Amino acid sequence: MNREEKPEDAGLFTDAPAPDVDREPVYYYSRERRLERASDRVRSLYAEPPAGRRGLLASLRANPSGVWVFVAIIIVAAFIFIWSALGREKTGGLTLEGNRITVTALAFPDATYVMLKKRAAGDHYYTGTVEIALSVPRAGKDAEMPPIETRQIFFSLETEEEFPLALPFRAEEIIVIIHAGETARTFRVKSGR
Repeated sequence: MNREEKPEDAGLFTDAPAPDVDREPVYYYSRERRLERASDRVRSLYAEPPAGRRGLLASLRANPSGVWVFVAIIIVAAFIFIWSALGREKTGGLTLEGNRITVTALAFPDATYVMLKKRAAGDHYYTGTVEIALSVPRAGKDAEMPPIETRQIFFSLETEEEFPLALPFRAEEIIVIIHAGETARTFRVKSGR
């Protein structure tokens, strides 16, 4: 095509009078015409108002794969709940001079092992010598005094520390007395096994 030739404008850019603007536009493919040729089932779908949004539970139960996802979610949630309930240390923790102290014990046939864990509870916490006394409870008022084991440990500037202690006897329950600075705390720990 040469530059001097004009493309055919199909009468769009002519001086011809404008078409009738007042008449209704012609729709060549409308919803109503489409529904005239549709089946009764499709017409009934369009006749009913749209349903509200389904919830998550209804969506998960709508088909077999969703049911399996729902079951998997329930199993994982139950596992997390049981793990958190059973996995916690039953330690009888306490706070001593700004340190959170937890003690666990494990009994063997000829010895008992005690693990003392220290965690700083805030910005200001005790560091220094800590005296510990460990013993078993008396069987009764008239019973012989049980042996008392004493230990001395040192709380450093570390925010978390562990101190393993071994007792030369088997004990199902241990009385622990911890003395740090000006404060002393006493509590009982049941040993495992």
